[in-house]
Amino acid sequence: TLKPSKPSTVDCEKEHTVTAKDDKNLQGVLVVKSCHASRFARKPNRCTNVGNKLGALLKNRLDKAGIKGQYPVNIVKTLGDKTQTEFHYTIPCDKSQHQSVIQSLKDSCKEKDFIDTVTAENQPDEDDSSSESDEESKQGQTTKISPKPTSVPRPTKASGKTLKPSKLSTVDCEKDHTVTAKDDKNLQGVLVVKSCHASRFARKPSRCTNVGNKLGALLKSRLDKAGIKGQYPVNIVKTAGDKTQTEFHYTIPCDKSQHQTVIQSLKDSCKEKDLIDTITEENQPD
Repeated sequence: TLKPSKPSTVDCEKEHTVTAKDDKNLQGVLVVKSCHASRFARKPNRCTNVGNKLGALLKNRLDKAGIKGQYPVNIVKTLGDKTQTEFHYTIPCDKSQHQSVIQSLKDSCKEKDFIDTVTAENQPDEDDSSSESDEESKQGQTTKISPKPTSVPRPTKASGKTLKPSKLSTVDCEKDHTVTAKDDKNLQGVLVVKSCHASRFARKPSRCTNVGNKLGALLKSRLDKAGIKGQYPVNIVKTAGDKTQTEFHYTIPCDKSQHQTVIQSLKDSCKEKDLIDTITEENQPD
């Protein structure tokens, strides 16, 4: 059995900084002690869960303050070592709300629920060895996470009536998927998916996260095969659309030198059945 790691700690006053990235975004850095950076680097879903928790606590506070809108916390990178992890994140946020959101983030950091989530995500799993020497040798390897088979959408029971499963989503990757350079360090993409309810994704950001994670996993698999190292997380920054289709707008940190390769790999990843299956599944009514 794996020895549980001790509880993580964070000094929210000293070790959590949030600043304006530009008029439309905030950026934050949160340093957590007793937190293995390599575990978060190797398993991006650990970061997603921490970001989602901070985002949920933030949303709760903003709702109480009467501030409307979506403020998803996107962890863009992690740094650190065996003793601490630095979480770097961004949040889309209009300049007019910067101060309120920064204050709410500062307060959310102090909630026990948040550090409990970090502690839980920091626990070792079967890929982590409890012996330090082993940990060192594994540091360089990436662990392949095998995608779980997509389950066939099942009708879910809600208020006594069976929800009719939504029909399969479709995407024309040639026509309806554009990826361009946002700047020298980032790509931006727009993916239009038919038979996909935009309101379901707007209402439940976790649906977007799952779609972004799937596209990111397919992309990483292709880049690994091509020998391209690095993290290329797909961050869905907004969705638009109606009952018939959803436009997913996303960004990916990517150095200019890799733009063409990553764009091509994204185009190819779009065509994989695994992606549209994930979208179909996330588009089911709840």
